[in-house]
Amino acid sequence: MPFHMHINTELAEAAFLVASMLVEIPLLASLDTEEARRKAVSKSFRRLLDHANRQVFNGPPENTRDHIMQASRALQDGEWQKARDLVQSIAIWNLMPESKQVKEMLAKRIQEEGLRTYLFANAPYYNTLSLELLSRIFSLSLRSVTSIVSKMIWNEELAASLDQAAGVVVFHRVEASKLQQLALTLSERVAQLVEQNEKSLDSKLGGNVGWQDRGDGKGGEKRGGEATGGGGERRGTRTGGRGAPRGGRGRGARFAQGLGGQVTGAQATRA
Repeated sequence: MPFHMHINTELAEAAFLVASMLVEIPLLASLDTEEARRKAVSKSFRRLLDHANRQVFNGPPENTRDHIMQASRALQDGEWQKARDLVQSIAIWNLMPESKQVKEMLAKRIQEEGLRTYLFANAPYYNTLSLELLSRIFSLSLRSVTSIVSKMIWNEELAASLDQAAGVVVFHRVEASKLQQLALTLSERVAQLVEQNEKSLDSKLGGNVGWQDRGDGKGGEKRGGEATGGGGERRGTRTGGRGAPRGGRGRGARFAQGLGGQVTGAQATRA
């Protein structure tokens, strides 16, 4: 295969893991309960991240996967500069055309998702937060910060409001009581139980439905013939035997007749 038609698997893995990082890290920061955090968009990325978090000691990154896992942990801690440097230091990006523009795009996305992750993780600890301070921390323009925060508020991802006169974000603390937290945990577990029951029911009914609804239609015809055709003929024969006492008698009548003959013969012998 020519080189220009070859798809580098390491490059594909790097693109997949970076995209998963930009989706999963803000999602993890936005979820409150452990049950909700178990729901992953990318299970393979979540498995790699959990394995990296369980490591006692992490040395310098040696391959693409190590770079992205360490960048994910840095993004979780709010160190977006470190995450950007780790992602941009991956040598595999040089195989892409216009690699410089690709790295700049990745840096901008990491800045934006770093801002979202920071707001999700630290919203309970603030009453107000300056937009200008966020702009300086994440090296974004004030207009970009305002746009990102406004979009989060509009999508109901962040319980806050914008005070444009003062240039701050006002956070609204919505703390659930102990009873509400238990109710949420119970509802999540019930939803998981319902989902498991539906999957098990689908697995049990899937085989029967597939046999009946085959493309050739032979399964349905066979069952229909046994249930309707054969059964109807047998029932008709039985009904006819019972309904005609002097005509064609059934097995019960013939058995009674034979038994009566044996009793008559035994009485004649005794006499």
